[in-house]
Amino acid sequence: MDARFYDDEMLTVVLQASEEEGRRRVLAQLPLSAALSNEEGEEFSWEPGLRLDQQSGSVPCQSLVLGNQWRELENMKAQFVAVNGIRKVACVLSGNLRHIRVFEMDVEDEDEEGGESQNASADQEVLESCMTGEGPEGKEEEEGGGSKMEEQLESEEALDIS
Repeated sequence: MDARFYDDEMLTVVLQASEEEGRRRVLAQLPLSAALSNEEGEEFSWEPGLRLDQQSGSVPCQSLVLGNQWRELENMKAQFVAVNGIRKVACVLSGNLRHIRVFEMDVEDEDEEGGESQNASADQEVLESCMTGEGPEGKEEEEGGGSKMEEQLESEEALDIS
């Protein structure tokens, strides 16, 4: 149906199954090395005067194993795909151009980043409690403690400047 380069090594495609399989649609990622390898040695000679669909019988075909690099597009007549490898997303657009789905493509990488973002949010909470004058236990500090916090923040800002 449609295909786009996800990055230098991966191709993202929308595939349609045959009629006996219910014409279901699939979003898949194919390694280019597997898609471009030609084990049988057949070559495709392009006829510039003919459209590709008119030459489909002479295009060499081979079976590919998708592994876990695919997802069935349920309840959607997917037609087009757009990808952004840097942001690790793929967008699938329906044939009537009224429905779109966005997919995160590298979920494993995000799990590792999730721990970092949790640490960042914990640091943000500590910073917010310091800015409101609360100590780590959540109690209000005495008046002398507030100026201590301001001095500490000013010294940290001075470190950032130099």
